[in-house]
Amino acid sequence: MSRVAAAVAVLVVAYAGPASATVFTSGITGSETGYESVRTVTEDGTVVYDFAAGDRIDLTDSAAESAVHASDGTCLDFNGSVGIRQLRRAPQYIDSAYGLFAEGIGSSIVTDDITIDMSHEAYVGAPITFMSEATGIGASGGSFAARNVSGTIRATADRSAGSGFAMVNALNVANSSRLVVEGDADFSLSASVSEGEAWLTGLSMEGRADGVANHASVGGVLRIAGSAVVDEFDTSGTAFADAVGITVQSDGEALLGRLETDLRVAVDAPAGTAQVAGIDAAATTLGGALVQAGSADIRVSARSSGDGASSAFGVVSDIGAVIRLGESAISVTSVSESSAKAYGLLADAGTIDLTSGSVTITALGVATGATGTATVDGVLADGGTVRIGSGNISAFALAGENATARALVAQAGGTIDYEGGRLSVTSDGWQAVGLYADGGTIRTGSFTAEIGDMEVDGRQTHTPRTVGMWLADNDASVTVEGDAGFTMTTSGSLDLLMSTGVSLGGEPTDEYHSLTVTGTLSVTSSVTPLDDAVSDAWMFSRGIYVDSAADVDIGALRLDLSATARAPEQYAETTGVESSPENGTAKIRIGDVDIRLSSIGEKGAEAGSYGIYAVGSTDLEIGAGDIRVVASSDGFATAVAIDSEGARIAKGQGTLSAVSDGQAFGIYAAGGGSVTYGGGMIFAESRGTSSAPAVSSAGIAAVEGSSVTLTGSTSMDVRGPEAEAVWLEGSTLTVAGDLTVVSEGSGLFMDSTSTLVVADSGSVTVNSVESYGTARLAAGSSLTVTGESNLEVNTLGSIEATNARINVGAGGYSVQSLTGAGNTLRFTNLADNTGVTFDSAVTDLSLAAAGTANDQFASPEDAARAALEAVNFTDPATTLGATDLVVEEGAVNNGLTAIVAEDGTLSNVRVTENSKLADLGSLTMLGAFQWRHDMSDLARRAGELRDAPQGVGAWVRGYGTNLSYGGVDNTNTSIQVGADTDVGGGWKLGAAFSYTDGSSDLTGGTAESDAYGFALYGTYLKENGAYVDLIAKVSRLESDFTVREMTGSIDNNAWSVSVEAGHRFAFADRAFVEPQVALTYGRVTGDDFITGNGVRVQQDDFTSLVGRAGARAGFFLPQKKGTLYARFSVLNDFEGELDTLASMGNARNTVHDDIGGTWVEYGVGANFNFTPSTYGYVDLERSSGGDVNEDLRWNAGVRFVF
Repeated sequence: MSRVAAAVAVLVVAYAGPASATVFTSGITGSETGYESVRTVTEDGTVVYDFAAGDRIDLTDSAAESAVHASDGTCLDFNGSVGIRQLRRAPQYIDSAYGLFAEGIGSSIVTDDITIDMSHEAYVGAPITFMSEATGIGASGGSFAARNVSGTIRATADRSAGSGFAMVNALNVANSSRLVVEGDADFSLSASVSEGEAWLTGLSMEGRADGVANHASVGGVLRIAGSAVVDEFDTSGTAFADAVGITVQSDGEALLGRLETDLRVAVDAPAGTAQVAGIDAAATTLGGALVQAGSADIRVSARSSGDGASSAFGVVSDIGAVIRLGESAISVTSVSESSAKAYGLLADAGTIDLTSGSVTITALGVATGATGTATVDGVLADGGTVRIGSGNISAFALAGENATARALVAQAGGTIDYEGGRLSVTSDGWQAVGLYADGGTIRTGSFTAEIGDMEVDGRQTHTPRTVGMWLADNDASVTVEGDAGFTMTTSGSLDLLMSTGVSLGGEPTDEYHSLTVTGTLSVTSSVTPLDDAVSDAWMFSRGIYVDSAADVDIGALRLDLSATARAPEQYAETTGVESSPENGTAKIRIGDVDIRLSSIGEKGAEAGSYGIYAVGSTDLEIGAGDIRVVASSDGFATAVAIDSEGARIAKGQGTLSAVSDGQAFGIYAAGGGSVTYGGGMIFAESRGTSSAPAVSSAGIAAVEGSSVTLTGSTSMDVRGPEAEAVWLEGSTLTVAGDLTVVSEGSGLFMDSTSTLVVADSGSVTVNSVESYGTARLAAGSSLTVTGESNLEVNTLGSIEATNARINVGAGGYSVQSLTGAGNTLRFTNLADNTGVTFDSAVTDLSLAAAGTANDQFASPEDAARAALEAVNFTDPATTLGATDLVVEEGAVNNGLTAIVAEDGTLSNVRVTENSKLADLGSLTMLGAFQWRHDMSDLARRAGELRDAPQGVGAWVRGYGTNLSYGGVDNTNTSIQVGADTDVGGGWKLGAAFSYTDGSSDLTGGTAESDAYGFALYGTYLKENGAYVDLIAKVSRLESDFTVREMTGSIDNNAWSVSVEAGHRFAFADRAFVEPQVALTYGRVTGDDFITGNGVRVQQDDFTSLVGRAGARAGFFLPQKKGTLYARFSVLNDFEGELDTLASMGNARNTVHDDIGGTWVEYGVGANFNFTPSTYGYVDLERSSGGDVNEDLRWNAGVRFVF
């Protein structure tokens, strides 16, 4: 049984309706016979057909071309649902049939629900071409309207005796016609031939007459599913299969509620073309074609065999067309043995607008043959415009030989606007690109992208390459309003693998490429070979690559790149930002950066890494942030590199770190280029032995007439077997801030044509100098050489300076010439200095010794003599001449100023007190302050104890003091708890515990302290008003301090005993006077400690003997509620002296403090009886006179008797 016969048998059963249904076996034209029972004609000539449920038109094997045909001026109106079946096999050259056809001006068909079942086959017995065409609903010059339509339509030409042409159309609107479906239109279509061409169209619009455009609308869902197939019998090489969901090839509009397509085309012949599209629109006039759908679900696939080619398009908009879709999901698949192409969206010259809803686009191209190629673009604007809302776009290309996959492509003047989302791109052997612009414009919001180019089967012949954003030959523009993030993976077995986050290349035809990212551009990339047996293989991973005229502006940059080589003949390289324009100028502006690069060479492979690299005409500005590069094999690592005269790099503050088993450079400038660095840390480490003849690692290397400028504060750590902090050959280093080399051994090298410039107030500190060039020191600047190196003599070359300072440390120094006025030669290490030799006379040069050098001697006088002896001249007849000499105070020694006479003798010698030790002496008095703070009397400790009832008493009080002495302001706050009991005979015995929190502000620092105390006391009270109070106390004081450059801790123990006696004289229970005397003896043991800067401090014990005499007078509150009083006392400390010895090496100095003497204290207080067993008390006090000022002492407590 043939395929057609089998289909007929199935449909006969399917269409067996109710027994009462009428089956009409002829077509309808408006004047036909056989429909009299259902047909009427209205006054206006409209022919009306009233169909009952189940009625249908069955034209099986009928010769009629149309089931319903309305010709010129004929109007057909159908009431009720209508079913149409056309099953025919036509042994003729051409067979064309319509289900419903409105043909001619003024013709119209109006229906309720229509169901169409058509199956047509054309064939002949001779080997000639024949055609089978079936159209469900057509309108040519007329109009069609329906509530809902559905249908199954098949056209076949599958007899092997000849080549055929099979075409299926669901809806066809031509020549200024109109088609309206209020509800849904649902069609299943099939076109197949054994040899020839198979065509399938869901909705087609073509032609126009008298300037009137076509119109088609489906209020609900237009659903098109089907296939177009050419089978294996076709050996002509011209087999062709084509399917389109909607095609508009004229002026007109197609308006849809929703579009759903599921289309498949296949060419199973040895050669041929398979082509499929969800929507394809063009027009004869600009803007003449419109396709609009509230939402869309488009799925299309194409397959070809042998040498055939397949192409799949989701949406195509050509000249004059506008396609506007809401929320959309588009899936495109193209499979071929030879050539596969897949495009999600293609705007040749028209417009595609998908901004009113979220979008998902998936494009897949697979070429299975050994030499197959696959090209996949998620979105291609080839001269047209595409606008996309937020959504996800994926492109996958797999091929036997090479594959190209790109997510967004704008070329030939095309434009893409994408609100942002997620991009996914995968290729298995050539190119995987996120954004590609070649003479086009791309504008996006924030997005992330995953891009992979991974060889699968080892047959690829083109270089595997992943690119995040690629601006190619012609003028291109890409703007990202937000963030762009790329995750990229590249692997393969060819001799070259490449990954680039952003590439701007080619030759812009007019001006330059333009790239703007307002937010953060992030690139994470890895490049890895699959086969370590491939010799001479190169692996490249780059963040940004510019090789043409360009204008680049990026808000912030985050790079994490790696490249791996796995065989001795291979090479791996990573580059963060590279600019090497071959034409025009590259202007690149990047905000804050975080660049981390790793190049790995395994099994002896070489590796290299550049953080920033610029050659050619480049103007590159980079903001703050870190650049860290690692090359873990023999090779190089350079954080910032420049290599041509027209190149300029300006890098803001941040860390520059370069680590390599070969050469490592923080900044490398060559070819006359210039680099400006805003300061931070420069770290360069060579972990192996380098083949470089001069240097293996350098913080800064400038050669060939280049220049490097440092601003801000820069520290430098350089390590390696041949390490130099700074290496200059015929170049200039300008320091407009501070440069400090913190690593040991590395220093500054300058050849005879190099220059070091230190700007106003700038400074350079290095371990060693080997200079044959010139150093220019501006006013307030300094050059410091510590001498911590293997050089026996540091060569300082020629120095041109004004009001500058030259600091020298250990070792010897040679100065070719020193010119200028107001300069100072300052020694930082006299003990290890072997002399400074001048090759020519100097004028207006002062001498100085730093505090560190001063402390190397027993006195500042010895240091002064050593400084004079360290200055030498090549010509023995040359002398220093009259000058000034300053020995700065050390951590221990005092300072000194003097005048050096012509004969080298000193005059006007003045020794100045060491201010650091004065502060330290004040600091060591903290124990004494604590002792003073804890001084108390009976009233302050226990209130009006005489008026308390007998029994066991418990009390708590808080008290505080503000004390000042010398340069110390001391504040203490204490809490004390105690208990006592009556033991008879007028005596009370008790004990107390206290904790004190203290803080001190010093002239040059601060201190924090904690103190803990325990006391035993006894009080004797006589009824006549006399009393005696005894107390003994031990304390522990712990203090941490920072004074200038000194830090440390002081721990002291203290004890004291005190006796107080007095007598209260009361006057008629209204007032009282209480004379008092007291004597207190105490000792604070000294501490022996070493400060953070190496000074040993030895405190003597502090001893105090304070006598006090005074009186307290006040009033009794009514009803025995308490007392109010004022008091006044005179005190004298008969001891109060403390000596502190500071020493370091040969230096020793003693600080003496004396807080003894006489002072007075005065205050007011009150005692309040809350209950017969509970009372509270408060006291405020100040002092005057003496060396220790007490601005305020406060005391408050409460006592309860059980």
